[in-house]
Amino acid sequence: MLSPADRRRIDELYTASISYADRELARLRGRLEEAGLWDGAEIFLLTDHGEGFEKGVFLEHVNSLYEPVTRIAFIWKRANGESAGTAIDGPVESIDLAPTILETAGIPPPRSFEGESLVGAANGGAGAAQTAITEEPPLAAQQLVHLSERNGMIFSSPAGEPHGARALRASGERLSITDGRWKYIFDSRGAAELYDLSADPEEARNLSDAPPPGAAALEGLLGRWRKEHPIPSTGAEPVDEETRKLLESLGYL
Repeated sequence: MLSPADRRRIDELYTASISYADRELARLRGRLEEAGLWDGAEIFLLTDHGEGFEKGVFLEHVNSLYEPVTRIAFIWKRANGESAGTAIDGPVESIDLAPTILETAGIPPPRSFEGESLVGAANGGAGAAQTAITEEPPLAAQQLVHLSERNGMIFSSPAGEPHGARALRASGERLSITDGRWKYIFDSRGAAELYDLSADPEEARNLSDAPPPGAAALEGLLGRWRKEHPIPSTGAEPVDEETRKLLESLGYL
């Protein structure tokens, strides 16, 4: 488990990485302004995930569907200050990025896209989805061993489980759905979680045993989504040497 000193060190490293990204973004803006391109530029800034430091499985984002991991930055700087300061109400998903970029460029998004353009919502109209779904697919045993070894340290858990036992729990599929207030988490190993994010943003009080009427529909919506989006085949596909080295350098192999 982590000592207080270890935890402070991890917080410092994470803060340093954010500061580095912030400085680089400032450099990018400065170059665009020098070139006279800033005002007319459409810029999208997204993060791919957060980190699950608070929930105690791994020192990263694997197998966590809690808000510190799934609630990401999605910032859109529009050309010439259009819609400046606008915040879109309701859930937004990362799959909304591509159709938004295409519509902004005057290109109709393909019908195969599942995300929704946010142009209408940013202009004050409809367009944002009513729910957002996050999927954490099952992990193969080899991946679990690799992740366990790569992390090395874990937070203590209420059950006092050793690292290996915690890692094995990652092999089930997990899904979550939220409408902005209620959040339902499904685990294929039988666990279910329900949180009222407006009253419990830390996701500390699981209400799944007696779901309020306003949240009961989320489980059905998630079940229908899974039927429409079956888990793809997990059969291994060959990876060329260049791709293998890239994945290895990033810590995925």
